Amino acid sequence: MVACGTVAELRAGGQERRWIDVPAAPGDWEAGVPGVRLVQSKGTRRLFELDPGVDDQALLQAALKTGPVREFERVEPTLGEIFRNVIEEAA
Repeated sequence: MVACGTVAELRAGGQERRWIDVPAAPGDWEAGVPGVRLVQSKGTRRLFELDPGVDDQALLQAALKTGPVREFERVEPTLGEIFRNVIEEAA
């Protein structure tokens, strides 16, 4: 067995991701937040990955400095994503 635990435990061990919608923000507003990577953009919405130990509130504060934040959502990994990550780590 490569991974053990409940679905919640396995999800908690994965990479943290957040969708943020900051309509008035410039293109690189997150550049000053260490440990944060842009993964995907959809219009004014952006998906970020946070390194382990990075406080999501630092990302939120950086977003708020650019204007109103319309969305700040934690993304739960799907079971398929958890499976792929476990397989990749085992290989």
